[in-house]
Amino acid sequence: MEIRYSVSPSADEKAAMIFGKMKQKSALGRVEDFLRQRAMQSGIVLISGLGE
Repeated sequence: MEIRYSVSPSADEKAAMIFGKMKQKSALGRVEDFLRQRAMQSGIVLISGLGE
């Protein structure tokens, strides 16, 4: 899996944009679930784009 990310530099905003390229399509759901769960726990707005 290849991942690139960008994080908001502002201390008042919590946002992360994640782009990823998956080698195996079967892992896509697990990765999305993991990222979604971590973002919710951290109070971060997650914008993700994962593809094969």
